[in-house]
Amino acid sequence: MLSLRSKEYKKRKKFKKAEKFFLITKFLFRFITCSPTYKIKNQILINKYLALKKKYSKVRLVNRCVLTNRSRGVFRPFGLSRFILRKVMMFGLIPGFKKAVW
Repeated sequence: MLSLRSKEYKKRKKFKKAEKFFLITKFLFRFITCSPTYKIKNQILINKYLALKKKYSKVRLVNRCVLTNRSRGVFRPFGLSRFILRKVMMFGLIPGFKKAVW
């Protein structure tokens, strides 16, 4: 389980680093005029961009529980799996939530 956690951490770190490059290349695609000298440079950037886009895509990142590292049933606002979230709510550790009674 720890290996999955470290693997996911590395993926997120690489995505964050690659995201800067994505934003820069996106800007260059849109705002640099397409003169013949820039076309070659742009083509090189496009090829790099496409190669990196597949590797470090945001879609490949998986939400995992902070405590148990479970990948299924993770609530985004809390970053906890449903089992842990239920236990935490029962003890009243999350303000504004309590066990429903009707």
